[in-house]
Amino acid sequence: MLVAQDICYYQTPPDDYAAQKCTVYVHRPENDNYPVFVYFHGGGLEGGGRGEGDPFVERMIAEGFGVVTAEYRVSPQAKYPAYNEDAAAAVAWTIENIAEYGGDPTRLFVTGHSAGGYLTAITCLDDRHLSKFGHHITEITGSIPTSGQMLTHFTIRKDKGIPIERPTIDEDAPLFYAHDVKMPMFLLVGGDDMAARVEENALMAAVCKKHEFDIEILVVPGRDHGTIKDRYADPDDPAAAGILAFVRRLLS
Repeated sequence: MLVAQDICYYQTPPDDYAAQKCTVYVHRPENDNYPVFVYFHGGGLEGGGRGEGDPFVERMIAEGFGVVTAEYRVSPQAKYPAYNEDAAAAVAWTIENIAEYGGDPTRLFVTGHSAGGYLTAITCLDDRHLSKFGHHITEITGSIPTSGQMLTHFTIRKDKGIPIERPTIDEDAPLFYAHDVKMPMFLLVGGDDMAARVEENALMAAVCKKHEFDIEILVVPGRDHGTIKDRYADPDDPAAAGILAFVRRLLS
C-alpha cells in the first residue's frame, strides 16, 4: 500500500527545481521489518516518471517487500552531476527514514530501468555520490540494474561535451568500476533490447566474473526495452522471478 508520497528527499534542496522534483513515494507490504527496494524510472535522463514502476511495485509488495519510487531532476532543466546526486540522495533518505514506515534499512536493494538502471549501477559502484550524504555503498545489500547503460550515459556525455555517439568509459561509467565491486549485482536485460544493451551488460558481467565478484546476468528472450519491465506483475514473469531469486539468496 502507498503510505507516503511527495516527500522531498533533500533536507536542503540544491535549487527550486530539486525542491519540486526530487520526491519519493513509499509503498509497503502488510508485514513489518520488510526488505526494501529503491526504484528509479527510465527516460534517458530527459523524462519519464515514477509511474513506470507500478508493475514492479505491485509484484514486490505482494511478495513482502517495500518499494520507494524516486523522481529525480532531468535534462535540459538539470545537468550532470544532478542526476547522479539525486539518486544517491534518494538512497540516503531511504537508509535514514524507511524504519519509520516499518522497513529494514539493513536489507536494502537498489533497482531501476534504462536510465534508472544506469543510476542504479553508478550509485552502487561509485561511492563519490552517496558519501556526500554521509553514507556508503557498503550499506546497500544488492543492486539490480535493468536495461541500463554500462558505459557513461549518453546524456551525461552530451552534458560533458563528448559526442553522444562516442562510446565512453570514464569515471561516470559503471564499467569503470568493474574491477572493484562492493556488493552483489543482478543485471537484467531483454533479448531484443536496444542496440548494444545486451553486449554492454554482458561485458560488465564478464569483467566482474573475471575478478570473482558476485554477479549474475539474465537475458530474457523475446523481451524488448519496454517489455522487460512491463510484465513484472505477471505471476510467471521470468524477469521478476530472477530478481526474487537473487534477493532471496542474499537475504537467506
